[in-house]
Amino acid sequence: YTLLIDYAHNALSMENVLTTLRQYEPHRLITMFGAGGNRPKVRRYEMGETSGRLSDLSVITEDNSRFEDVMDIIEDIKTGIHKTDGKYVVVPNRKDAIRYCMENAQDGDIVVLAGKGQETYQILASGKIHFDEREVVAKILSEKAKEDYLIWHYTEVEYGKWKRCTRCGEVKLAHNRFFSKNNTSKDGFYSICKSCRNSKNKEKK
Repeated sequence: YTLLIDYAHNALSMENVLTTLRQYEPHRLITMFGAGGNRPKVRRYEMGETSGRLSDLSVITEDNSRFEDVMDIIEDIKTGIHKTDGKYVVVPNRKDAIRYCMENAQDGDIVVLAGKGQETYQILASGKIHFDEREVVAKILSEKAKEDYLIWHYTEVEYGKWKRCTRCGEVKLAHNRFFSKNNTSKDGFYSICKSCRNSKNKEKK
């Protein structure tokens, strides 16, 4: 699938982006977007209607919600979508919404993360926080690559069961490459991975 990060944050810019992408005849056009808080509600209605009309699936989430409740903003967006036959899901947390899009995308899909573009922040009631969608996407891809690596080792090399380190929380294969042997445990390996165990020993010294 193809994933795009775009700054489109109103109905007109969304219309332009989605109409252009439609010309590529994707398997599905998936649009993730939210709307800014403390801004005219009509923008939310219009964005919802535009995405509902042009997208195969709209993923409604937060944007710069400022001092408004995220769910109130989402309800306004849904008002616009309900004017169309468009399918939608609601994932209030933006990071979770990005993950949802990436985990559910199929071959030939085009996924548009709309609204933030080059911005590296998010404005919430608690203040301005760092938020860069490029970093979020990269982290999810990195996690997926690691997961694929572990699955490949598990199925192809048959090193053994997965085990979660009780100290760092990372999931690794129960194999002497990652865990030390311990004859008293059920699976024969310590519950703390080698790297954490070495760090713990250094701390004792």
